[in-house]
Amino acid sequence: MRVVRVRNVSEAWARLSDTLAGAQPEETRAGRALVVPEPVTTVYERPTERVLFCPARDANPFFHLMEALWMLAGRQDARFLDRYVGDFGKRFAESDGRIHGAYGYRWRNGMGTIDQLHKVVDKLCTNPNDRQAVIQMWDQRFWNDLTGDWKDRPCNTHVYLRVREHREVRGGELVVDEVLDLTVLCRSNDAVWGAYGANAVHFSVLQEYLAARIGVQVGVLYQVSNNFHVYEGVWQKVRPTDAQSAEAEEVTLGCTPMFVQPDRIDQDVMALMDWHENLWGGGAEHRPMFHNPWFATTAQRVARAWFSRRALGSLDAALAGVRVIECPAWRTACMEWLQRRGAE
Repeated sequence: MRVVRVRNVSEAWARLSDTLAGAQPEETRAGRALVVPEPVTTVYERPTERVLFCPARDANPFFHLMEALWMLAGRQDARFLDRYVGDFGKRFAESDGRIHGAYGYRWRNGMGTIDQLHKVVDKLCTNPNDRQAVIQMWDQRFWNDLTGDWKDRPCNTHVYLRVREHREVRGGELVVDEVLDLTVLCRSNDAVWGAYGANAVHFSVLQEYLAARIGVQVGVLYQVSNNFHVYEGVWQKVRPTDAQSAEAEEVTLGCTPMFVQPDRIDQDVMALMDWHENLWGGGAEHRPMFHNPWFATTAQRVARAWFSRRALGSLDAALAGVRVIECPAWRTACMEWLQRRGAE
């Protein structure tokens, strides 16, 4: 087992060349890959510092954030994601337009009837020491993952939750907080697009959601990758220079807390989804009343800025929209992403 202990995803990315030491080339169904010959566990001490900053990697922050919220909404339609990555559905959706392996749909509709997120929250609110709080994404019986013929299967298969005490000296005094740690198990992990890209956002957002609902702080995020790899052609294009790695490793820009009214998060997520559908459907502009201000000051502004660029073709309007995003991490990442495309 190879353990990579980092502060955040930017540091994990900066150290990726070292993590890949000893990786062996293998031919896979998706191309030639460098595969680490043992499982890799990435330990994020500050998982809410979830935004990756590296020009060489050029991660799309608009897509990462909105896909994470699409998951919290329990959706599986490719149409939503196609608005952020034009060929997403063509690559991953079934003929009916749904993503078979959609994590959020399985969280909310596990085995067809169970909202797993509500169940694990109930368990840990009742008994914080419960060790049976498990979220399942891979399933053979209901979803036919093992033998079915699908374009997409879950790469991340299970999530384990643990509430524990965290002790820290602040201002000369010992402070004890209850925190939620998350352990994510992944059968096969592309480090570029998955582990140190979208997964760092998806699962830290899930962790922050669950922690808020349980009434504890965000703890440590562990991602255990059984098959940790990069595709050679992609790695040659995005591999950071030593200077870029050193710069990324210093990034500590955190995200504004998302949730201040935990009991209203699901309501706000659905309100955002309704607003988003109306926006792209050409309906009259309406202003949802969010209970958690983050949805209005960050999520909605990220989505509107992308709409300005993608649907209206206005880079100026997109930039103006990005400038008013309240969360400094998402604001900076979105601005830099647009600027790399000659927006200014």
